[in-house]
Parts: sequence; C-alpha cells; structure tokens
Amino acid sequence: MTKITIRTQRPNGEIETTDVSDKFSSMSDGLFAQIKEATRQNGRGTCLDYTVERTDTRTDAEKEWSKVDSLFALAEQVRDYPADYLRRERTARDAKAAWAAKYPEAHQAMVLEDAEAEAHRRDAARVADPYTN
Repeated sequence: MTKITIRTQRPNGEIETTDVSDKFSSMSDGLFAQIKEATRQNGRGTCLDYTVERTDTRTDAEKEWSKVDSLFALAEQVRDYPADYLRRERTARDAKAAWAAKYPEAHQAMVLEDAEAEAHRRDAARVADPYTN
C-alpha cells in the first residue's frame, strides 16, 4: 500500500498536510508541479512538498517465502550446470523446510492451494482432450 501526502501552506499561513492516496496511486515531480500550479492558480495556497510512503502489508510468512522462492529461481537459472543446480536446489529445499517448520499454518495453506491448482489443471486437460486423459 502507498500513502501519499502533500504539505500545503494556505493563504492564511497555516501549513496543512493532506492525504491524497485515494486520488493518486503514485506521485512524481512532474505531477506534483501540476498540482502545485493548479493550487496556486486557484488561490488555495502553495504546495511545499510531497511524501510517498510504501507500506508492506504482507505477513512475515509471505515475506520470508519470497526469499525462499527466490532461492528456487536462482537454482533454475543454472539448470544446465548440474553441480551448481543441485547445490542451489538443496539450499532452496532446506530453506523451504525451515520455512515450513517456522510457519506451519502458511505451509498447510500453500499445500492446499497447490493441490487445488493441480486439480484444476488436470480438469482443464481432461476437458481439452477427454480421450487421452
């Protein structure tokens, strides 16, 4: 999630901070310059600056899983080199096992999601070619 705020000095001298996250999903210097000019032209004051805060809403399990997943991706990059691939895959599998032990509920949910996805894949294959599956 991203929170975007703009600080504005109003004509009466008061400095106001406004959350504009519901209006803008991102902010750039160019967009801020347009907002600043429109605010000035409308006599609403002077925009001083803006801030963009990105908050990570993922759980700890999801954050750590992304690290484990990247280890599997690194192993795939060297698939043509068996010694490197096997070493990296072992590292990734060990990390996955440690993750599963640390986050058993998340691991169980992942196992169920994988099983469900596999069932859907098989059903789709049967529908596509009912005589060979």
